[in-house]
Amino acid sequence: MGLDVYLTSNNNEIIHIVISEDLHKNIFTSSSRWSSYKTLRKIKDYYRADCILKGENASSFLSELEGIKDSLTNGKEEIIRIFEKIQGEKIISIRVCSD
Repeated sequence: MGLDVYLTSNNNEIIHIVISEDLHKNIFTSSSRWSSYKTLRKIKDYYRADCILKGENASSFLSELEGIKDSLTNGKEEIIRIFEKIQGEKIISIRVCSD
């Protein structure tokens, strides 16, 4: 089971995406330098990743997710699909739900 992520746009549309367990593992390997991503590291603990990000924190989370993509050896395609799903949307809040 992946992490369920609910993104709310400025017109109150809720977009559901899933961060797979494999992508989560790839993000938080030592080679990705994840510790420099202050907002993204809030979901490091896969089983305790529950959080709500609003405003600037939501924007930072998405920027960091896109930024870490280039340092991954696997999972880039999944990140690309996530951003394709929210393309053109202004995201104002993000809710991450773990198992």
